[in-house]
Amino acid sequence: EATKGYAAKVAKNDASKHKELSQLCLKYFKDDKKVMAVGEKSAKKALELLEQQDLYMNYGRILYHNGKKQEAIDLLKKAIEVAKVKGEPTQLIDFQLRDWGIVN
Repeated sequence: EATKGYAAKVAKNDASKHKELSQLCLKYFKDDKKVMAVGEKSAKKALELLEQQDLYMNYGRILYHNGKKQEAIDLLKKAIEVAKVKGEPTQLIDFQLRDWGIVN
């Protein structure tokens, strides 16, 4: 309940606060399905607010952890496309996909 309250009252429309909340959920409560659901929602909100590579990675990791592997893979493949359009390097995304057994 505290995580939901933080997301609603403090993080609101702040991508960095949503990212931080989602990372804390994964770091300290990775075995708590309810908390991880909040973490997933918060990671998604962060990405919706600000489309940047680290937020794709964060959301993808949480999806993967939550058993939504194909969704996570698809998300990171989209992140590669976005990064290429922006002229950004994709090594970290490529590494994460390889770590999951996906070769691009």
